[in-house]
Amino acid sequence: MRNLKIRYVLAMLLSAMAVITLLVVAWGSSRALDELREAERLLLFHGLTEQTLLLASNLAKERGITSLALAMPDKVSPELEEHIASLRRQNQAYYQATLDTSESLLRHTPQRRGQLALAEFRERHADLEEARQAAGRMIELGHTGGASLFSESITSTIESSSVLREVSRAAHRGSWLDKPMFRELLYSATELAGRERAQIAMLIATGRRFGEEEYLEIMARRHSVNLTLERIALSLDEMLWDKEVEQALEEMRSHYFGEYQTLRNEVITAGKSGASYPIDAYGWFQQSSHCIDTIIQLGTVVNGVIAQRIAERMERARMEVGILFMLAAFVIISFLFSLSYLRNRFVRPLKKLEDAAVTIGRGDYSQPLAMRYRDEFGQLGTAIERMRVSLLDELLAQQRAEGRLRTSMERFRSLVESTGDWLWEVDREGRYTYASPQVEEILGYSAEEIIGLTPFDLMPPDEAEHTRLLFTRLAARQETMRSLINVNLHRDGHTVVLETSGVPFRDENGEFKGYRGIDRDITWRRQAEDQQLKLLRVVEQTDDAVMITDPDGIIEYVNSAFERVTGYAREEVLGEHCRLLNSGQQDDAFYRRLWTTITNGKPFQSMIVNRRKDGSFYHEEKTITPLRDHDGHTTHYLSTSKDITERRRMDEQLQQSEKLASIGQLAAGVAHEINNPVGYISSNISSLNRYMRELFELLSLYEEAESALISTEVHGRLSELKERIDLAYLREDIYDLLQESDEGVGRVRKIVQDLKDFSRQESADWQLFDLHKGLESTLNIVHNEIKYKAEVKREYGELPEVECIPSQLNQVFMNLLVNAAQAIEKDGVIHVRTGQEGGGVWVEVEDNGQGISAEHLGHLFEPFFTTKPVGMGTGLGLSLAYGIIQKHGGEIQVDSEQGRGTRFHIWLPVRQQTDDNE
Repeated sequence: MRNLKIRYVLAMLLSAMAVITLLVVAWGSSRALDELREAERLLLFHGLTEQTLLLASNLAKERGITSLALAMPDKVSPELEEHIASLRRQNQAYYQATLDTSESLLRHTPQRRGQLALAEFRERHADLEEARQAAGRMIELGHTGGASLFSESITSTIESSSVLREVSRAAHRGSWLDKPMFRELLYSATELAGRERAQIAMLIATGRRFGEEEYLEIMARRHSVNLTLERIALSLDEMLWDKEVEQALEEMRSHYFGEYQTLRNEVITAGKSGASYPIDAYGWFQQSSHCIDTIIQLGTVVNGVIAQRIAERMERARMEVGILFMLAAFVIISFLFSLSYLRNRFVRPLKKLEDAAVTIGRGDYSQPLAMRYRDEFGQLGTAIERMRVSLLDELLAQQRAEGRLRTSMERFRSLVESTGDWLWEVDREGRYTYASPQVEEILGYSAEEIIGLTPFDLMPPDEAEHTRLLFTRLAARQETMRSLINVNLHRDGHTVVLETSGVPFRDENGEFKGYRGIDRDITWRRQAEDQQLKLLRVVEQTDDAVMITDPDGIIEYVNSAFERVTGYAREEVLGEHCRLLNSGQQDDAFYRRLWTTITNGKPFQSMIVNRRKDGSFYHEEKTITPLRDHDGHTTHYLSTSKDITERRRMDEQLQQSEKLASIGQLAAGVAHEINNPVGYISSNISSLNRYMRELFELLSLYEEAESALISTEVHGRLSELKERIDLAYLREDIYDLLQESDEGVGRVRKIVQDLKDFSRQESADWQLFDLHKGLESTLNIVHNEIKYKAEVKREYGELPEVECIPSQLNQVFMNLLVNAAQAIEKDGVIHVRTGQEGGGVWVEVEDNGQGISAEHLGHLFEPFFTTKPVGMGTGLGLSLAYGIIQKHGGEIQVDSEQGRGTRFHIWLPVRQQTDDNE
């Protein structure tokens, strides 16, 4: 009975052990399957890191060599073009591979951030394709420029691939074989080396020597690359057992610190001293690219080793699954055949197993478990021993990981404290609990001095009150601080402008504890912005029109004076070509001379007639100055213009007045010179008329005595002579000739008098004048202009004498009459009317000519505006007439309809109101 109980107990124990073993097998199988799936995901992720590394490196090559080609398009050889095309084909292949792997990885591990990163990656690549096409057209046309836009597009693509890689890594962070530090150092080294390669290549291509800032920047980048490479080597210490990794590392060091280091030193020395570079830009690019390829090759080898280990782990996981399933089957079969072996072989091994389990349960993994049995107990003991060894290994691994974590934290602290910005941490009341050492450089206080203080203790009172309220509101809602600008006081008293950003942090229970953030000193940037704002106010408030265009003449900026002068709003002209102001008053040769001057880097100055938005012309004094960058390349053109339309109108009016005065002087001189011969011609004709009458009287007496005084023969001869000369007709015609000559002399006197009346040179001062007399003298002057086109109808009223400057009013009458005649093609009528109204008089000139359109009536008195064909008028006649009438205190109005004629109505006061007449 006792043996039965023992067997029963042993059977129950064996059954329980079998069940437990099966559960362990099931758990192990699940773990193995999970490990298999994780290994597959890791393999995809490592493939993605490899592809993004190759893509980023090759894109950097394409960025550098394409920028080089854009900088010297005239030196682009077929070999260089083929190199660019080859890089683009490789990059397209890498892009497609990266895309396929990312999609496969997202199918294994779906995540929204990954989908967004993949969409961003596709979008940046589409932008890159457009930038490639634009760069290709620029290189094909031989145009410089566009390198900055192309570089930004490639840099955005590289950054999007980095984001895609980081998002994918976030899903596997903490997995075995993950080496994030190595990958980040690798990407950092290739990017820094690529930037150094591109910068030096551009300097070699342009033949410029290194500036002080460029030299310091290159040396700093060089130091960063060297330091990064050394850190890469340190991060690979645990992988140097692999010969391929060791060989790739040695090859990278040999290339980078060997021949390439020598070549780089020679290039930097030549660039610093101004000597000739030892290599051309393309050769430099090839050499440096080969060196960078060795860095990438190291990453490829490391990723290959890791991928191989992942593949081996996958194979082991598959084997473990198979073994565990086989083990489950074996346990079940063994359970059926092992009941007879339970008596003497169960209690002792079970006790040993129990002791071993208790020891392991206490956390003591130092006692080995030696099981000499060859049955299930021995296998179970072996499994427990393996578990003990595994736990011991995990403990040791955890201890090593904690050591690496401490090292990493120290490294992170070193990196944080080496930055130029100030990192800080405050509690929920705003008191500093941590400050990086940079605070001393920025504000003059040591980190220990400000612990326990608040940011508001370091600010002026007004700024402190404002910032405290803002911090209180943000802390109450636990919101993020983003780029908050605040003014602080340095220890020595001067102000420091900081840009503050921070995020809330919580404890392990999720309770809000305070903020962690960073302060950046932007004092110099704020000063620069204030200076720029001051310059902008000067430009905006000047009376001169200011316009800035790109090298192709596309308008990028105009000031308020430009809007006021041209009538265009700023939004209407930005992005338009500056030719929209062209009036057509300057020929093509003028604009060719203008562009030739400014494209040669010289300023251009001239007087130009341009067109406003409403179509009117205006004169301006324009100066166009090329604006250059630090390399001496023209980036923009600055145009400053002064509106001189009014001054030009006054000058034209003065010139017209001087011309009228000259014409008046000429007319007066001609009249004076003509008066002398006309006087004695008239006197001579009068005397001749008197003499002829006396001669004809004498001749009549001789005719009466003819028959008595002479012989028949003489009488016959006289009769024949009188018949031959037709004495009767001669006597009558001589009187007619003398009368016509007298009338001709009278007409000459009338013309002379009209010239004198028109010019009125005997007095240029204000005087009383008969307007009818002025109208008549003007009509005589323009008689030849009118007589073949129109009939003049006078409708004069009773007018008093008007106080005026007669020559100026005669000029107004002449302009109106000439305009009326020119508006009539033929057989027209011009009405000249006068009358008296109130305290003044009025004069009207009306024609039945072509008329003026309504859209032109509002511009009729503007200087230089004319409806006549080019070359038929200056556009100054009516503006001068308007100015003269305004000067006389009068008004001039116009009423016109197309096809029916025009009527000008002038009203003038009889007497001027002041004695200060001009």
